[in-house]
Amino acid sequence: MTSSKIWIKVSPHLAHRSIVFLRWVVLHYLAEITRWTRTQSAAEVTSVLINNEIAAHSVQSSAECLADTQLAHRKNFIWTEHPDRRCLVENTRFSLSRSEVGPKARAPFLGEHSFEVLSDFLAYDENRIADLAALEILE
Repeated sequence: MTSSKIWIKVSPHLAHRSIVFLRWVVLHYLAEITRWTRTQSAAEVTSVLINNEIAAHSVQSSAECLADTQLAHRKNFIWTEHPDRRCLVENTRFSLSRSEVGPKARAPFLGEHSFEVLSDFLAYDENRIADLAALEILE
């Protein structure tokens, strides 16, 4: 048994008219959605969408993210120790039942790995790195 493909030839004029119509439909509904959302709070829009089985969430500021009870429950942000100060960092986005999550080491100091980055990743030779250090570019 062989499979066959059926090709439908559409005139360019018809294709153009279809695209114009689809654009009109999208823009029309976007305009309706815009009018509706202007009258609602972010929480109300989110609630209506979720109640209609549409995944939704409002955009949050940093402060709102830190106050979000779901993100707090999931330990999305954690405090880590650093020689200079405590740092708030974003935790891993998911966790597995038998895996340890979170940062494994402290954040580096500014310039701590400059030599390794320049030599290993950018293939700078020692003389070129020494020239940059002499110009105090790496500090």
